[in-house]
Amino acid sequence: MTNKQFLCFLLLSFCLNSCNNKEHQGILISNIIVVSGQNKNILKNQNVVIENGKIKYIGTGDLSRKFPKDSIIDGTGKYLTPGLIDGHVHLFQIPGMNPNIAKKNPQIRDAFWEQMPKSYLYYGFTTLIELGPNYAVEKVSASPVHPDIYHCDNPLTLANGYGMTFDEGEERYEDHPNFLYDERQKNDIPQKYTPLDHTPKAVVKRVAENEGSLIKVHYEDGFGGIFNWPTPTEKMIREVVKEAGTYNLPVVLHANSLKGYRFGLKTNVDILAHGLWHWGGYDNSQTMPAEIMAVLDSLIAAGKKFMPTIQVIYSERSALERDFLANDELKNTVPKLLLDWYHTPQAAWYFEELNQLYDGNAALISAKFSIPINEDETNKLQVITIYKKQIDATVQYLARNGAKILFGSDTPSSPSMTNPIGYNGHLEILNLYHNGLSLKKLFEALTLNNSEAFNLKDIGTIEINKKANLLILDKNPLETIEAYNSIETVILNGKVYERSVFKAK
Repeated sequence: MTNKQFLCFLLLSFCLNSCNNKEHQGILISNIIVVSGQNKNILKNQNVVIENGKIKYIGTGDLSRKFPKDSIIDGTGKYLTPGLIDGHVHLFQIPGMNPNIAKKNPQIRDAFWEQMPKSYLYYGFTTLIELGPNYAVEKVSASPVHPDIYHCDNPLTLANGYGMTFDEGEERYEDHPNFLYDERQKNDIPQKYTPLDHTPKAVVKRVAENEGSLIKVHYEDGFGGIFNWPTPTEKMIREVVKEAGTYNLPVVLHANSLKGYRFGLKTNVDILAHGLWHWGGYDNSQTMPAEIMAVLDSLIAAGKKFMPTIQVIYSERSALERDFLANDELKNTVPKLLLDWYHTPQAAWYFEELNQLYDGNAALISAKFSIPINEDETNKLQVITIYKKQIDATVQYLARNGAKILFGSDTPSSPSMTNPIGYNGHLEILNLYHNGLSLKKLFEALTLNNSEAFNLKDIGTIEINKKANLLILDKNPLETIEAYNSIETVILNGKVYERSVFKAK
């Protein structure tokens, strides 16, 4: 070796040594147990490095000397998991308030909006998917700290179908810019809306151009016969599915009935959002009918994914039972101003409307279930208990038969206080577990399955170069359901937060 080569070698060695001993500017989580869906086994005694919001190292090498002490998190005896993904939220609604009430109570309204993103983070939801209109996405995204948000732009609502059904006047079309033109409804559609602008091809393209991550469509003919709403044709939705495929966008179908599930099978959608709680002519059967099992079997065999949203039914039951406010857990994520307001007579408006809905359809309900509906809420509870039994049976069947389950809470599924932000998702976790979903399958539904189903490739697992949306838990989610309420630390885009900072005030 010449002198010149020797000097170059010394210089290179010095540079490498200097670089290796340089203090890192990121975060080191030391000696932690890594739990991630892509691994067959948990990884013990791992050191995980986070830099610039990304995971940069996972291994057993001792890196503690390369980080300042205030950049090291001691993970001894704790568990590192991906942040949770709630695949079904509605960010525009305040649980327990309608727009008029919110307008009359600006201090309570503002307290809610300040707390709302924190409430999701308190229960570990670092990613949300908005499955309704997107007009609150920008508002929530402007919060100083908030979960990552993906959206469907706006649902592909059928003209005058579910989604538009509770709106009045021509402005309902403006509120649903991606509506599907329906020749059957053309006499009710203002002439300024041309069919060519509202074909499946046109509206899917619009979703893609507006950075939507999925396509949302509906099959809802009226909540089990209470209403009579138009539904899309199979041809329409098959065209939507075909066009969505050109943009690699999954198609999510709102469906909660046997007719809706059959429709999803025939139209080849990717995901069924909601469990099957309306059994049609089989309502109130003692056991699951063979025809329902056959439809579920066909969907499972076709590789379709299911998002049960059990809490939709359970929360309505809580509304009728009127005991929800006794839950001490609410104070963690509901602002005190709003929680106090929930105890006032003004907050009972939704319960009154719910009772009126039952009373106004007493004949239909009595004919379907042989249950007389009167002012006694006990009878109404019998009806919702039937729906609870049917959604429970559906989820249990899916769990037993290897269905691919996605996690979604549908928060809030109605303007009811029994759908509290964040905690509603935690209740859905418990619902799935108590209906037979194993801890492993539940963990996958909350992380890996959702990331794969919605093409969110940089989250959902703990891998090098993926986004550092992570949780540090005191308990192992593959061993106990209690792990999901043992969150110590939330890491969001590489920034570390103690769980307590997200608690409501």
